[in-house]
Amino acid sequence: MRRLLPLLLLLAACSGSGGHAAPTTSTTEHLPPQLTAFLSDVRTPGTLGFTATYHVLKKLGGQETDVVVTAVPPTWEVRAGDIVVRGPAPSTADEARLSTVGVFSSFFSSGPARALAADARRSTAGAPVFTDRIVAGIPVHCVAVPQGGVVAQTACLTRDGVFGYVDNAAVHYELTSYRLTATS
Repeated sequence: MRRLLPLLLLLAACSGSGGHAAPTTSTTEHLPPQLTAFLSDVRTPGTLGFTATYHVLKKLGGQETDVVVTAVPPTWEVRAGDIVVRGPAPSTADEARLSTVGVFSSFFSSGPARALAADARRSTAGAPVFTDRIVAGIPVHCVAVPQGGVVAQTACLTRDGVFGYVDNAAVHYELTSYRLTATS
């Protein structure tokens, strides 16, 4: 053990950030301009008052759940049956419970935005493809980032900057009702 101690100390010293904060990147750094513009329209959770119901299909196992989001800035609540998670600072335990239905506390906002940005940064990413559709009677603007020529995720925003439709390999969810509230 005495021989390993210097090696372990060296590894620990080399693995740190040297007392400096690790560099981070923004959600839109190094992205195609059209995708950057799309992502700039995404509203941060807790900045828009609305009530929305989503139908969620967790593809592995076929579990279906209706999820209600009630946002009253600066807070929001995600309710899936008896699971209730409140933002802006949900606990890890609450996030884990919510993940059992296929979503997380920011699934209507920053979560899909981060996933799209990560997709676009992959070496296999193609140019973003934009379309429009109607979800729950509401027009939404959609983007897909092909990977190796195959679209793995499509995400659509309402005019208000809330994700109203997301389809990827793990989950499909879309609005079934949506309305802005007086606090908007």
